Amino acid sequence: MISLVAISLVLLEIVIFGSYIVAGYFTKPIQAILGTVNDVADGHFDRRLEVSSRDELGQLAGRINAMTRNLGHYTSQLKQMVDENQSVKEYLESVINQTADAIHTTDNYGRIISVNKAFEQLYGWKSHEVVGRIPALVPSEMVEEEAQRIKRLRDGERLPPIETIRLGKDGHPIEVSISTSLVRDEQGDITTMISVSRDVTERNRIEELLRRSEKLNTVGQLAAGVAHEIRNPLTTLRGFLQLQGQTHQINLDHIHLMLSELDRINLIVSEFLILAKPQAIRFQVRDVRMILGDVISFLDSQAHLYGIEFKLNFNSEPTLVHCEENQLKQVFINLLKNAIEAMPDGGVIHIELALTQMEEVEIIIQDEGQGIPDELMPHLGEPFITNKETGTGLGLMVSQRIIQGHRGMMDIQSQVDVGTKVRMILPAVKQDAIETGEE
Repeated sequence: MISLVAISLVLLEIVIFGSYIVAGYFTKPIQAILGTVNDVADGHFDRRLEVSSRDELGQLAGRINAMTRNLGHYTSQLKQMVDENQSVKEYLESVINQTADAIHTTDNYGRIISVNKAFEQLYGWKSHEVVGRIPALVPSEMVEEEAQRIKRLRDGERLPPIETIRLGKDGHPIEVSISTSLVRDEQGDITTMISVSRDVTERNRIEELLRRSEKLNTVGQLAAGVAHEIRNPLTTLRGFLQLQGQTHQINLDHIHLMLSELDRINLIVSEFLILAKPQAIRFQVRDVRMILGDVISFLDSQAHLYGIEFKLNFNSEPTLVHCEENQLKQVFINLLKNAIEAMPDGGVIHIELALTQMEEVEIIIQDEGQGIPDELMPHLGEPFITNKETGTGLGLMVSQRIIQGHRGMMDIQSQVDVGTKVRMILPAVKQDAIETGEE
């Protein structure tokens, strides 16, 4: 009986020991797999399992090794991309901070997200003072105008930079040129607004100094021109008066010639006064179609006397500009009179009016007249440069100055015996602009 118990105990020990060995054979690879999986979970993608069999555990270990290699490869690529993005971000931040233009970004509620160093220098606010807030950059009288501009931008319009006034931290006005753009997400929703401000105070000051210098130069040219142009008829008058003083007789032919010379002096002085006399200017929003229509009605009878027809090609849409109406009328009258006088044998004067894609109003006046000689073209707009016998050249000079005062441009092309084409560009105003707005 004792021997049977002993044998049973020995067999039990053998079974337990065998079970331990068998269990170790199966659990050791599983423990190794579990340890490797834990290492991979902690980010150690260089861990590998030793594959010593081709059974299910061996296949599992092989797949885990493949998964670890792939995770390591993809993680390495992702890290490289993150490093590259960080490098690009740092580079862009450096560029933005080094640029001379003030840049700030805002969210959809107008709160500032970020600013660069130039913004801090221009407006006086430090980054921590404005980020997450809505600083008073826009003067109170311009808030509505700015809101309209942002609305048009959000509606999809592409707006050019504008020159306007913004306020610094201490409330002082700053003359700036501002361009604004929107940032959209993949769904097309607006997420951020980027505004770039450039201080134009110094530029405007220099331009004003240049304008004054040009005015002084013009005054010098005018003084010399007026002196020369008036001296000739005065010399003629003096000669006829001396002749009549010597003969003690009145010659009607001489009187007619003297009156003609006096009229010439009066014309020169009148145009000089128009150019030099300060005028009260009140800019308003007006439709160029209406202004041109008034001028054409005024000159229509004179054109018929010369056998000239006005051929109009006007845009059907309103062509609104911010202008001084009487000054624009003066420009159109000067140019149309020049065209009429250049066509003594009659013909057609083509007048075109259109809105360009650049939000500008384009006016073209083209005649079929005598044209302007090539040698005079570089000097157009200078006082007393003209190809008309009784002209002074001041009319064109006045017209050019008026167009420049309206922030526009004038271009003249001409060919002898073919005609002259005058093209003017003026900044357009949207239809919802305030009709009585003043500049």
